[in-house]
Amino acid sequence: MYDLPIGCSLVQCGSHILLDPTAEEERYSKLREDFGKITIAMMAAYNSQVIYMDSYGSLKNELMHKGLKILQTACQKILIDVRECLKQHVLKKESVDNITADELKLFQPQKYITTFLENNVRPDGRQLIEFRPVLIDVGSFATASGSALVRLSGTSVLCGVKVELTNPTNNEPNKGFFVPNVTLTSICSNRFTAGPPSEQAQVYTRLIMDLWKNSEFLSPEKLCILEGKLAWCIFAEMICLSYDGNILDACVLALIAALKNTRLPEVVINPDDNSIEVTNNTVALDLSSYVFSVTYAVIKDNVIADPSLEEETFEDSSITIFLKEDNTTCIHSSGFVQDDLLMHCIKCAKNRHSEMKSLIDTLN
Repeated sequence: MYDLPIGCSLVQCGSHILLDPTAEEERYSKLREDFGKITIAMMAAYNSQVIYMDSYGSLKNELMHKGLKILQTACQKILIDVRECLKQHVLKKESVDNITADELKLFQPQKYITTFLENNVRPDGRQLIEFRPVLIDVGSFATASGSALVRLSGTSVLCGVKVELTNPTNNEPNKGFFVPNVTLTSICSNRFTAGPPSEQAQVYTRLIMDLWKNSEFLSPEKLCILEGKLAWCIFAEMICLSYDGNILDACVLALIAALKNTRLPEVVINPDDNSIEVTNNTVALDLSSYVFSVTYAVIKDNVIADPSLEEETFEDSSITIFLKEDNTTCIHSSGFVQDDLLMHCIKCAKNRHSEMKSLIDTLN
């Protein structure tokens, strides 16, 4: 069952703490000089994430700490009771009449998903291996060297590219640098909180870095301007604006579109004295090849392409195929995947690569 927001309050009345006070108890407590009140709302089933908190009156740090622990425990218990009530309502409803689709989605979301899949269709009307429409907008941000905004229905990712001149390393004097970073903001989903990068964001960043190392869609040698002296460092920042599943495919597509849109300042080297001049002219960043990722979710015996957040919630395993010019460069999977399902995914992914390549070629 989906997480539910749960709220609870407590008041301080002398040496006592009253949980979920009545109106009479609250009025009486307010007459005391040491009156204090704490109210919180939280997503109890999702890491006890507090989404609202308010305090009033005289509250010492010790009481505040103790009160928050009491309220968090109370919210967990309330959630259990609420779920039980909802479950009983569903059972009663099923015994009297057929449950509606909306009620099934709310109370038994996994059964809601599998009921659709058993009929070879998905809740949003797509076929099992059908992808959501893709919208790409490039060059929207003048402050970036290149940019792209990708939308996969409810999933949106913005990729901005910045370039800097730097010195190559002594170990690899003829190579430039590529530095990707994926950010899953708290505004894109309540799954993520503000602060340091989430574990999921770090995994995506590492996957994209590994993809670059394995496929070299951006040749490090071509990023070198003067061996041992000067090279380009390409920073690619991928920011999730809205999250409705399959964020990795959106990030990779936004990255490739933004790199294709990137313009580098022209660097002129004087052959006589190796002096360097950066002009006002720009040149296109040279992409060695197009690389795309294609993600599938496995729910029971069904393989579905481009899973939504709702479908990701109940997947048994997932498969992401990274393709370069119709050749599999690497595969990332989570959970057990049978060999026949894997081969089926690879075959379908090759068609997707051709579609995305044609789409990228149409961009300015």
